[in-house]
Formats: sequence, C-alpha cells, structure tokens
Amino acid sequence: MTTTETYPWATAAALAEQFEGVLLGYLCTQILYAAATLGLADLLTGGLEALAAAKRLVRDVPAMPSDDAFRAIAALSARLFASEEALEGMTAFTEQRPPRWASQR
Repeated sequence: MTTTETYPWATAAALAEQFEGVLLGYLCTQILYAAATLGLADLLTGGLEALAAAKRLVRDVPAMPSDDAFRAIAALSARLFASEEALEGMTAFTEQRPPRWASQR
C-alpha cells in the first residue's frame, strides 16, 4: 500500500483500528518529547542555586511531616530570595534582559 492509494471507508476504519495503539503511542511519545524539551529549555534558564534547591525540595519535602516541611521551605525561600543569584534574576527580569548566568551556559 502507498499513501496515494484510496480505500473504502470500512477498510480505512479497519486500518485505523488496527494501528490505533501504535499511532497513539507514537503521538504520546512525540508530545512528551516536545514537552520535555521545552521544559528542559526553561529549566536551563534558571539559576544553578535555585535549580539545586528545587531538586532538594522534590527529594526531601515529601517525606517530611507537614509542619517541618513548611518551616524548611520558608527558611530555604528566605535564604534564596536574599541571595546574589536572586538579586541578579530579579534585576534581569525588571531590565528585560537575560540573567548573567544565561550567557555562561
């Protein structure tokens, strides 16, 4: 079969049903790949200190009791917002330019 051949509706429907799982799997794979690629590009624009903190949060916080988790996140947030990296990120945002670390990657 080639793509230029025409088929009766019943044959086309049967082919679509036969390959439904394959096509769906392929489409899902492509969508996930695109989302991951775009997400990775966004992650790479973040500061290294912030990215490391986010990884620690994802790893550590789910195992913490809620009260401990809230305290840990509040302390980490205060420390991160007071950092030079945060100041550069906020300054770059207000000046509508990429942060300094973006040119280093």
